[in-house]
Amino acid sequence: MDIKTVEKLIEKIENGRRIPLPQNSFFTPEGEIVCLERKDGVSRYPYTGAGIDLWAKSNGYISACEGNFNIFREANYNEDAVVNFFGGIADGGGYIPVSVTGADRISGETGVVRYVVYTDEHGYYIAKAGDTVFALELGTDKNGHMRFALGAYNFSEEEKRVYLASYFEPMLRYIEAEGFFNRMTKYGGYKDGKYALGSLNICFDSLLIRCRRPERITEEYHTVSRSVFLGASGRCLANADSLVNGKFGKEVYSVNTTHLPAASDIFRLVLPARSGACAEYELTLIHGKTIDEALAGDEKNSADLITGFVPATDKKVYERFDISFGGPDDKTLDPETLSRFVKCVQKQSDLCAMGKNYAGNMLGIRDVFQQLEAALLWRPDDVGKRIVEMMDFILSDGRAPRQISFPTPEKPIPDMDLRPYIDQGVWIISTVYTYLCYTGDRSLLDEKCSYYVAESTYSVTKRSDEVTTVLEHLIRICDYLVSKLDTECKTNCLRALYGDWNDALDGLGMTRFERDGEKPEFGSGVSVMATLQLYRNLDEMIKILSLAGGYENKIEEYRKTRSLIEEGLKKNAVVSNGERARICHGWGDMGSYRVGSFNDCDGKPRISLTANAFWSICGMLEKTPELKDTLLDDMKALESKYGYLTFSEPFPFGMSELGRISTITPGTYENCCSYVHAGTFGCMAQFEAGQSENAWRQLIGLMTPTHENCSMSTFVMPNSYCFNPDYNIDGESMGDWYTGSGCMLIKTIVGNGFGIRPEPDGLKIVTASTIPFENASVTVVYRGKKLSVNYKKTGENKRGFIVDGKEKAPDGFDREKNCPYIFIGENEIGNLSEITVTD
Repeated sequence: MDIKTVEKLIEKIENGRRIPLPQNSFFTPEGEIVCLERKDGVSRYPYTGAGIDLWAKSNGYISACEGNFNIFREANYNEDAVVNFFGGIADGGGYIPVSVTGADRISGETGVVRYVVYTDEHGYYIAKAGDTVFALELGTDKNGHMRFALGAYNFSEEEKRVYLASYFEPMLRYIEAEGFFNRMTKYGGYKDGKYALGSLNICFDSLLIRCRRPERITEEYHTVSRSVFLGASGRCLANADSLVNGKFGKEVYSVNTTHLPAASDIFRLVLPARSGACAEYELTLIHGKTIDEALAGDEKNSADLITGFVPATDKKVYERFDISFGGPDDKTLDPETLSRFVKCVQKQSDLCAMGKNYAGNMLGIRDVFQQLEAALLWRPDDVGKRIVEMMDFILSDGRAPRQISFPTPEKPIPDMDLRPYIDQGVWIISTVYTYLCYTGDRSLLDEKCSYYVAESTYSVTKRSDEVTTVLEHLIRICDYLVSKLDTECKTNCLRALYGDWNDALDGLGMTRFERDGEKPEFGSGVSVMATLQLYRNLDEMIKILSLAGGYENKIEEYRKTRSLIEEGLKKNAVVSNGERARICHGWGDMGSYRVGSFNDCDGKPRISLTANAFWSICGMLEKTPELKDTLLDDMKALESKYGYLTFSEPFPFGMSELGRISTITPGTYENCCSYVHAGTFGCMAQFEAGQSENAWRQLIGLMTPTHENCSMSTFVMPNSYCFNPDYNIDGESMGDWYTGSGCMLIKTIVGNGFGIRPEPDGLKIVTASTIPFENASVTVVYRGKKLSVNYKKTGENKRGFIVDGKEKAPDGFDREKNCPYIFIGENEIGNLSEITVTD
């Protein structure tokens, strides 16, 4: 980073046009995200490469992981940062320290203005102290190296004395916290301008840090000891002796046991007028080597470490999906903000679809497959490979684990969460079906993958020697689900077992009743949502097997099962109070209680969002048109300040039969909250039921840019908007980025708003009957080529279709969605590139 680059960036931030976001943040016209300081909450952005995720937070905290391996642990607000960078401005015989990132800033600091900037390739932290500026650039490259460039810039007409200081305290553990004995096996070393820090796990894991020294150095200091950096017992980074003195009390080049390893350097500089200097760091993770081996084995010249840097982000991949909106009918959301926001959500979905880690030490099967269904729109080839990779974790009986991690040399049998949440497999089937419709690539069904074996429900797995096709995996997944239908009480609905996507209601599948003198592992309690998903899956499997050919008997078996489920849902999932009907959420073992009924087990009437939403999404509303008004009325009752609530009434504390939800504060997360992922299901259901005007209103209301008091990243979708005045909660959330609300936003806009509906034998375009913009366009990858769908309001008040420049009459009218549609058969697709829909 030279001084002109930094000067231009500051000028853009301070004087350029701003495309608004909440919480003192904005987009620039060129696409950067700028976060100014805020009193509450924090934004963050990931830089990923070769499986490494480097997270940069707007409050200055930086963390990194590789799957379930913590490189730099995530520090909390009341802790020192584990990666940080400082500048110092000479003041008499000492220095005035400046935290470049904003973390660990000195108490009582005045006169420093900070900016955080995120681009696709790099994150930037800028600390402006009068006419002295310190800046940090960070990112990852395609080989998984983490890169940092730390600069000091003198914008005055006089010479200045400053320093640059770095601090790296890696964790290098497969655990999230360390104890006494863990600390005994941490090592640090410095040699010839390079640092190596390591931890003994099953084998040694080391982090090699190379540094290219800045120009204009007068003195330099190095250490691998945290205590040396701090200077005295009881100090923290914010008041470390070394930052005030501009040097270490002593230099320590090798530590273990009595010193916590932390690589640090201080470079004292003299900057002439209007000049700068920059130190550059490259961090390389090395598995299976001690720190001595890591240092000895490095032949790369540190002076050239930045040469050949190739950012991990491939812009061409993201550019395959494009979206824009213009001229809204109302001012709820600026269309330019919306356009850029959805592109950020694309990054959110891509991270969760293709990464090794995004929400903890394991990946959720259901989460990854939901994200893959969105990532199909821009990287279908990579999605196909990822599907095969994830299929390799299915258990031999067709059960999908809830969460998985990837095998490593240290853990050849990876950690898995084997709790049998019944819904895992239903998302897999839907995603593979959508992949086949979008790509036409039937060869995926013939790809080979293996299984894991579990001897009991929660047993440690082992690798199976059996290898079969993706198609066989799908059949086993579907058959496993069908085997869990409730035949004991003859409802023919899907038993909840450990729970479904609504994880907090994990009590539905439990039992307190014995059978033949023994208490079974799980009861006959049912999830209506998962039953509806299986109902849709069976139709998808019938179509998949028809494409494959030779499965007539299986197809007929699935048809009969689907009919049984349909009748079971009609008879058991629809309840009445004598005056009106309601679609219930589910019921406990032996029908002992209901959830989402007129009389739940706490005596209250309660409406369930997901039961109603999936009744519409999965096609049951077409079979029960008499329930449409009931469904819409109940969903209307779930509307709130922050979007659809999961339930119309919170569950009280202590209802153990329901499970975890009775321990969650009312108004937060699954317990009567605007749980954003669930809210997007509700919006999709509204589109499916022909209520597009309300669907758009609710969908826009779920987007972060419409929430001024959001507490997480302002440019991606959050986990939830909680509300409980008793606890001073008003719109805050606990998480962002990893939640499925991102992929659901994209799928709803593309599939329901624009109405792009690929089918096995062609493409259906059933654009929503209303769109709250004068014009809109989206570009996706369909059958290996870019396809653009445009929408324009012409004032003719009549729906029209133009396919590659030629008008096309509607092929029919979709009564459920209340709009005309066109269908382009497979033999007509050819070089299809553009469809325009007019009103």
